[in-house]
Amino acid sequence: MATFLLIAALGVAIGMVLRVTVLIIVSVLVLAFMFVTSMLADFGLTTAILDAVIGVVVLQLGYVAGAFAKNLASRASRQPMPAAAMLVDHADVDRPLSALDTAPSAPVTAAGRTLPPGGTQDGKTDSDLALDSRLQALFRRAHGFMVVLRGPAHTVESANEAFVRLFGGRDVIGKPIRDALPELAGQGYFESLDRTYATGEPLTSSGASIVLRRSEEAPPEQRFIDFVFEPIRDKRDRSIGVFVEGNDVTATVRADVQAREMERLAHATIDALPDGIAVIDSDGRVVTISRAWKALAAEHDDVLLALHEGVDYLAACDSAARSGDIDAGRIAALVRSAQSKDDVGASVEYERAGTAGSRWFAFRAMRIPGDGPVRIVLANQEITERKVYESRIEYLATHDAVTEFPNQNLLTDRARQIIDGARRSSSSLAVLAIDLDSFKQFKDGYGHATSDAAIRACAERIGRLTRPGDTVARIGSDEFVMVLNDLGDVSTEAARMARSILDDLSLPFVVDERELTLSASLGISVFPGDGEDFPALLKNAEAAVERAKSLGGGNYQFCSPDISARANERVLIEGELRRALRLEQLELHFQPQVEMRTGALVGIEALARWRHPELGWLPPARFIPIAEKTGLIAPIGRFVLLEACRQMRAWQREGVTSAAIAVNITASQLRDPDFPGLVEDVVAEAGIDPGNLELEITEGMMMEVTDSLLARLASLKRLGVRLSIDDFGTGYSNLAYLRTFPLDRLKVDRSFIAAIGSDEGSRSIVRAILGLGQSFGLDVIAEGVETNEQAALLSELGCTQAQGYLYAAPMRGAELAEWILSRETLGHPAAAAGR
Repeated sequence: MATFLLIAALGVAIGMVLRVTVLIIVSVLVLAFMFVTSMLADFGLTTAILDAVIGVVVLQLGYVAGAFAKNLASRASRQPMPAAAMLVDHADVDRPLSALDTAPSAPVTAAGRTLPPGGTQDGKTDSDLALDSRLQALFRRAHGFMVVLRGPAHTVESANEAFVRLFGGRDVIGKPIRDALPELAGQGYFESLDRTYATGEPLTSSGASIVLRRSEEAPPEQRFIDFVFEPIRDKRDRSIGVFVEGNDVTATVRADVQAREMERLAHATIDALPDGIAVIDSDGRVVTISRAWKALAAEHDDVLLALHEGVDYLAACDSAARSGDIDAGRIAALVRSAQSKDDVGASVEYERAGTAGSRWFAFRAMRIPGDGPVRIVLANQEITERKVYESRIEYLATHDAVTEFPNQNLLTDRARQIIDGARRSSSSLAVLAIDLDSFKQFKDGYGHATSDAAIRACAERIGRLTRPGDTVARIGSDEFVMVLNDLGDVSTEAARMARSILDDLSLPFVVDERELTLSASLGISVFPGDGEDFPALLKNAEAAVERAKSLGGGNYQFCSPDISARANERVLIEGELRRALRLEQLELHFQPQVEMRTGALVGIEALARWRHPELGWLPPARFIPIAEKTGLIAPIGRFVLLEACRQMRAWQREGVTSAAIAVNITASQLRDPDFPGLVEDVVAEAGIDPGNLELEITEGMMMEVTDSLLARLASLKRLGVRLSIDDFGTGYSNLAYLRTFPLDRLKVDRSFIAAIGSDEGSRSIVRAILGLGQSFGLDVIAEGVETNEQAALLSELGCTQAQGYLYAAPMRGAELAEWILSRETLGHPAAAAGR
């Protein structure tokens, strides 16, 4: 007995110790939950939910500890073990509800839990009554509502305060649920109760909607409840009721609905915006994309525009940047900056090619403020129209609105750069000031619209004449300025351009079906002679314009009168030379080449002459250089070559002579890859032996020794044509070409012959040239021999061939034939040679 009492006492002691321990643990947990409460509140958990969680934990700990102690005491006293209050916390099956009744026939739920105690207290100990009292208190004060329904009518046996508050404080105890809460009819809840009672299967409903009235005067109110319907069974597993527990989640549901609505409105808002909008997460992946940006993505395959949800935008930008896309790198940097700042206050403007042309965009990134997940808003605004407008404004700041020509600001800047370049390269340039004559009267007579049309017509004509690298601008209502860059013969080329401008501007033009005419005066200044900077050059060119106007207008003048005269002649020759070719004003004269000792004819040189109707006979030196610069040398060269060969063929047919005929060729002719073919065609057309043709090349051409030049000379030698060097000794110091080039003869320049009687140096040069010819097996001929003294000195030096006025002046073909025949009739070629 003592042992039994000891065991019982030990059990009670252990129970008390456990209860104290549990109370300590509960106190610690409560303090911990109070600390956690403040933290979890930041995550949107309400105080009510936290209270419920704390209550569940307290209940579980208290019940388990109490049940364990009572179990020990029962075992010690050998008394029947009362059913322990068991609470199982499993989210999908059971929820903390109540303790078991200590009576042997207390009803039990399907999950093994008893109903809250009620009814008679017979047979219960003080400890049981105390436990029942605590359970009842917890049941009443639980945050979620609880109700016990008995029988198939679902009579309300117990309901806690939360249930009563939810339904307006009405008295429901002892009433069937259908009578107590008639407003729930037709909402499916009574049917769920019936099914749970009948089948014994628990049912749950999350966020279910109910409409209730808290009073007869109150309007209907919609609430959202999380329900659990759990069958109640007795010990014999018979269904005797339903235990209902639930939580009012109206605030949470409405918050979710509001959040979804806000999200819908946000999507609708960004879709309504004309700019492309996208949202990315902290990793750079696209979460949302607006309709406008989707449209851009459909039009472009560019990485910056072709966005789709789920794409890692940052990674795509980084990849494009590594491939050289600078804009992608700038945008990636901007997005990363926005990850740490709410607004980086900057944007990236970039250009992309599209199906309809180039398009401009302004990109901006902004982090959405708040403590939630990091979200970055990307805004992509098309600014093409703005860029076009800005470009137009910038253009008009530097260009004339009527003609689209540069204005004086841009002209000054460009001219400065051109002059700086000319100064570095030691080249020449010209400034042309162009002033329309009597334009004020024209404007007064025809009005602004017609005047602007006339200005545009003049600008179009001037623009067509402008070369690449030149600049033309409009600096006044009737004044244009042209800067001609990189000129060779600066005065000639500037005069040629001036003449072309005057000719074009003098042509009639049609405005509004009326034929109108204008004229202009031009002034020309030359760098560096007329000024070292653009203001000085422009001032001098405008002064020259005034001189042109004082001479009646419609002409051009240089800043220097001497330059004007020479340039005028060159421009006149150029214009007339084109007409001379059409009118066959060019013809050939021929000068014989003789053997000095006997006077025998050894060759003939063909010399071009121009019979100008006003200037008279012009020698080649007056027009051949101009022909080379204007591109007219090609038709002139072919004419000379063909006429010389035809004349030689005529002399051969007439039995006059079979001596070779020499023709001068220019550098531009020799540079032409087709020149050997031209010579072959001409020789064939004229019907002469190629050996009767000699081509004279100036020594200066030897400075351009190239493989292609050597190849062309070799082609001519294979054809059988003779080659000679004209003006030998005047320019080229390296004589190695005498060994390289396939030459036949050297011609001593006339300057050495003219000084041979008075200058020992000239005699030495002639002697050296004769020695070179002998060394290389080349014939040597002296040109420009005009006196017997010169002929005698040349003979003493060993020269055997000569050409000059001492023997004969250049003459027409028929005259030369008579000269040759008369010498043969006299039979004294040596005497004849001295004529």
